[in-house]
Amino acid sequence: MLADVLLSFYIGASQTQPSDLRVQQPAHRNDVTVHSVTWRGYPFRFEIYYGIRLAYTPPYHPWTQLVLDYTHYKVYAETDDTVLQSIEMTHGLNMLAVNVLQRVVGGANTSADIDGAAHTSGYDFGGTGFQVIAGANGCAGSHQLFAEMKYSNGTPLVAIAQGRAQTALHTVHELAGVQFGHCR
Repeated sequence: MLADVLLSFYIGASQTQPSDLRVQQPAHRNDVTVHSVTWRGYPFRFEIYYGIRLAYTPPYHPWTQLVLDYTHYKVYAETDDTVLQSIEMTHGLNMLAVNVLQRVVGGANTSADIDGAAHTSGYDFGGTGFQVIAGANGCAGSHQLFAEMKYSNGTPLVAIAQGRAQTALHTVHELAGVQFGHCR
């Protein structure tokens, strides 16, 4: 029996629950928490919500599968506050998940405009979290089509103008995609 390697691509949408956002700017002596920030995903604006998954099934162990799952999504803060004009994780909240326990490693590229100070960060390591996935699939020729619901939880810490911001993101994802290779 040979090992099985499968490649999947998917697109989707996400809804992130409101969360508290802590903003720290030591040079300005700012350390404030904005409560119940509402987040929007805009999954079909450039760049769209997408994911890539690589799955490996070892020979003689068809019940075991090692999966590397990369998900790229965005969040935009909805606020009318005069201190926090905008904060966006728009170039991606990127989750990299491995195996059944699905430890999630996230990162973000952030844009923020706080108290008139604009900032766009490079890629920041966002920490670890977890995700849970449930779904269904079916065959279309030699490929497998799938639809899934995914819940992810993480607390990214990102660079902003002269400081940092952190929030707990609890997100529900709806996705659909295709897995290339043979269909089981």
